Amino acid sequence: MFGKLMKHEFQATGRSLLRLYGIMLVLALMTTMAMRLFDLNQGWQGSVVGYIMIAYGLSVFAVAVGVFIILTLHYKKNILGDEGYLMMTLPTGVHSLLLSKLLTAMAWYLLTGVAMVLSVLIADSSSIDSAFFHDLVAGLHHIFSQSGALSVLLRVLLAMLLFASLITLLSYAYYSLEQSFRKHKGLYNFAAVVVTLVLFRLCGWISVNYHINAGLAAREVQILTPIDYAQLIGLNLLMYFAAWWALSKRLNLE
Repeated sequence: MFGKLMKHEFQATGRSLLRLYGIMLVLALMTTMAMRLFDLNQGWQGSVVGYIMIAYGLSVFAVAVGVFIILTLHYKKNILGDEGYLMMTLPTGVHSLLLSKLLTAMAWYLLTGVAMVLSVLIADSSSIDSAFFHDLVAGLHHIFSQSGALSVLLRVLLAMLLFASLITLLSYAYYSLEQSFRKHKGLYNFAAVVVTLVLFRLCGWISVNYHINAGLAAREVQILTPIDYAQLIGLNLLMYFAAWWALSKRLNLE
């Protein structure tokens, strides 16, 4: 059943997200073609290239923001809207519903990163030659030959995934709990903002004090420590539990 939920999530969200990717990649292709065909020093030709590049830049921004918005609105519609009546009758638990949406969102975030990198390579392909790939391979080899470089890279990727998961679960928890306070939305919104700010402020205070007490150098503060990862994991679990509790105990569908 969980596999069917995942398949449904990809199908339901893929229609909109793939269109966004397609627009971005088409504009990236138009950008590189314009840079090859038009003379940037010519008045109107330079303007055309400039407009196309602006459109491409806006499409990258739209993809970066739009993926999160589309996934969040899909969650709200699919679980808390009219479709929620059907979803809640499926022979599966709330955990399966939440995890299928979260894992689908994480997969789309990864695909978004790949699509963005691909679009940049396409847009800048006019300046890419064999020397570029030679320098790229040499640079990567130099980085990974350094002691601890792979460990740092993996830690950064883990932190990015935890941040993305936290923001996603935060939106899930917010909308799920909102259904329990439909008659007091103003008070709920105020309380949600206050609680979120207090939580992040508290985590920041704990992290800073940990670094100070541990006597870490300024350059080392830039790398997340075990206490930072523990806080990220704890916040993820807290937001997941809040969303699960609201859907299991306090669900009030529109």
